[in-house]
Amino acid sequence: MARLLIIVTTSGYDCLWSQVENWDSQQVRAEERAFEVKKQQIDGDLAVIFCHPEGSVEYQRREATKQIQVLARFFPNSQEVYIAAHSGRVNWKEHGFGDRLKAYADFDHYCINGSGGEDGVYDAVLEFVREPTPDKFNKVVEQLKKKTAFNTG
Repeated sequence: MARLLIIVTTSGYDCLWSQVENWDSQQVRAEERAFEVKKQQIDGDLAVIFCHPEGSVEYQRREATKQIQVLARFFPNSQEVYIAAHSGRVNWKEHGFGDRLKAYADFDHYCINGSGGEDGVYDAVLEFVREPTPDKFNKVVEQLKKKTAFNTG
């Protein structure tokens, strides 16, 4: 597997999770954690989406970050990793992917009007989960690269 795209979202009202009902489901188990991911193979790449747990923002952040770390071990053959996460739910300093993490970004999502704000990450992710094609996968990756460069540059 060349590239791995991880999408961290929320359950319940979220537009993203409801769009991936037809994706393959897999239980990921490691340490004391077990959680469901939905995955979609795109040519030689893989997209994975999961819902962070409910609770306080601090709890969500701690647990979602641990889930990301589990996925780092669960998918060790991914050469490049890209992560789009529900705003504030991942501690980027503790992601566990090392140099394999090429780009990442938080996103806000607004299901009411279908727009995720001005940075384009959510909109690209939403388009991709609705129609998972190689072009739309690449669009998400490009949006994440732009956002990462903006945040670090």
